[in-house]
Amino acid sequence: MRRVQSGQAAPLMVNPLAGELGGVPFRYFGDWTDRIAKGELPHSKPPRPQGAERNVVVTSWEWADSKTYLHDLIASDRRHPTVNANGPLFGSPEYATDLLPILDPKTHTVSVFKAPVRDEDTPEALGPGHAAIEKPLQPSPYWGEEKLWNSKVNNHNAMFDKKGRVWLAAAIRGPNNPDFCKQGSSHPSAKLFPIEKNVRQLAILEPKTMKYSFVDTCSGRTTCSSVTIATTRSGPAVAGRSQAGSTASGLMKPVTRRRRKAGPPLCSTATVTANATTTPSRASRSTRPRTCASRPARAPMR
Repeated sequence: MRRVQSGQAAPLMVNPLAGELGGVPFRYFGDWTDRIAKGELPHSKPPRPQGAERNVVVTSWEWADSKTYLHDLIASDRRHPTVNANGPLFGSPEYATDLLPILDPKTHTVSVFKAPVRDEDTPEALGPGHAAIEKPLQPSPYWGEEKLWNSKVNNHNAMFDKKGRVWLAAAIRGPNNPDFCKQGSSHPSAKLFPIEKNVRQLAILEPKTMKYSFVDTCSGRTTCSSVTIATTRSGPAVAGRSQAGSTASGLMKPVTRRRRKAGPPLCSTATVTANATTTPSRASRSTRPRTCASRPARAPMR
């Protein structure tokens, strides 16, 4: 148990093992550790590669650092796998850092992009509502009591679209939603599904120019599974709105979710911000929210 108490993710390790699983894994992992310490080896020896397997060459790169971790990476659009062919890979360090590593597999070089936040008062993505805490629960055998994670952007994962843009599930501001997302708002989606807070929104990184755009949403982001459905997670999504500036169209498309019972579908708006920056100090651009009307009742889906 002491081993999993180290670090800033300790509660997410200790609680499931000690709670839902009743502490049973500790006994098995402890026994396994003791046997390895005594020199025990696997009962069966893995065979060496044979035949065509001997022609496989695996190349690995060190493209982060010893104090951070990568939660995810993206290389192309899964629906259009020729997008970004031979291009750079973009890493998502989640709670660890705002420095996004970028690996060029052709030149074997690594660069770093510091992802900004839109609002200067954006807090670190640590503590209540997050899967990481402000400081280690117990000292690490390697880093002691040093606080290693300090991300504000909290980029969980990223996805390419067919235009070669990288969409990130990332925070751009603090967790409190603007009034148009909340109970009492006149926004059609907020009337159906008001949302008070969310800890991740969306951002767009354009690899050719490294322009970074903020996309404010009412609903929280865990993953960016598709650009056209990026504002739906569970239940109707409420798309965001920007603060000021010119419009930027074409970032996202309106999305509707069909219900499995008869009746009109819940409709979510998807006109969102485009506060474009290459550095946190750059000016921003934005759009106004728009609404989408409910369609006539449909027959149940079969």
